[in-house]
Amino acid sequence: MFRKPLIIFSLFLLPACVDDELCIGTGTNIVKVKLFEFEDPLNQISVTFDSIGVSGNPEFFPSYNDSTLSAINLTIDPNEAFTRFVFFTTNSSDTLELAYVIKTRLISPSCGPEVIYSDLEVIHYTFDSLILDESFIEREIETNIRIYY
Repeated sequence: MFRKPLIIFSLFLLPACVDDELCIGTGTNIVKVKLFEFEDPLNQISVTFDSIGVSGNPEFFPSYNDSTLSAINLTIDPNEAFTRFVFFTTNSSDTLELAYVIKTRLISPSCGPEVIYSDLEVIHYTFDSLILDESFIEREIETNIRIYY
């Protein structure tokens, strides 16, 4: 007796939940980097970093100190179309300079705008080698850049 009103009430709430999920965009300001061995390009490796920093305004950048990583999520500056990263190891320091285009698009009037980062470009780097796999920056991308040590 109590189950029918509960089921009917739940059916009215279901569309509201589905609409909220449609507001989730695909854009992100995270560039996904994986590290590989220079002599064996198929071998993903882990590198111990004393620190990884960003020049300019580092407020938005997560702290990587004394970290051993095989993949790194680099947060690009959402206020600029250029970000310079510095990677410090015990024996060296390397830089990676990225440029990108920032656009906004309207998901829907109720959701508001989404920021889209695209046309990722490697301006300069000091690593042994590097490959840009994907120039579009979005959540579903597995790897944007492969760095070879």
